[in-house]
Amino acid sequence: MKFDVMGRIDNMDLPDGKSAVLYSVYEAVSNSVHAIHDKFGEEKVRKKGRIQVEIIHGDDHEIKAIQITDNGEGFTEANLDSFETSDSRLKYARGGKGVGRLIWIKTFHDIRVESQYCGDQGNLRSLSFDFRPELDDSKANLTDNQYDGSKDTGATITLSRLRTPLTQRINKATFLKDLAVHFFPQFLDNILPEIVLKYRGETDSLNDYIEGRIDEPTRQVVESRQMVKLGMLGLTTYLLIPRSRQNYAILTFSPPTDGL
Repeated sequence: MKFDVMGRIDNMDLPDGKSAVLYSVYEAVSNSVHAIHDKFGEEKVRKKGRIQVEIIHGDDHEIKAIQITDNGEGFTEANLDSFETSDSRLKYARGGKGVGRLIWIKTFHDIRVESQYCGDQGNLRSLSFDFRPELDDSKANLTDNQYDGSKDTGATITLSRLRTPLTQRINKATFLKDLAVHFFPQFLDNILPEIVLKYRGETDSLNDYIEGRIDEPTRQVVESRQMVKLGMLGLTTYLLIPRSRQNYAILTFSPPTDGL
């Protein structure tokens, strides 16, 4: 059975416009977070991981390109195979559904991948290609060579040339706020790498942005005394109320203390 990726995109209910651009950034940053976790392990992610999101504007002040750079493990063979596979199951356990790249394709004409990664022999290699999913070989202009430079492993994704001009501009505050909302759970768990946003010559730390907008949490205990086969159930709810007027709830389950 042949697979028409462009036909799949046309048949899917994918976001467009401003939402598509923001979702494209989420997807790229999520991939970077996973690559950093795989390289350093969760206990060192916060200290050693780094992601840069750069919004590049043209002379007309419209978004020309978005570039996401990380110091993760890079495009290893497994990561490259997953990248080329629609609905890939490689990151199911992390909540990845393998369809985020379809939003890139719908939103941008050009998708450029550049990466340094460790080869099978432990040697550092440099990989680059243009992602063209409509072609039989989606890795157009592929190069994969021994790397003798000074960079460590990592990757840069460049999304450029919007297919449809935006009807409304996305300012720096919107990028920061929406990224903060999207990655807030990882921040709470202290497994979010350092993420910086470069926008019109200014650099802002997403981690500092979140830290500066979290109010002291209010805790509310809600108990259910409903009898079930497993015993008594208890539910504790924590309400976290950042100053951005976004509410978060963390639910915990307390199993019965006595035996069945």
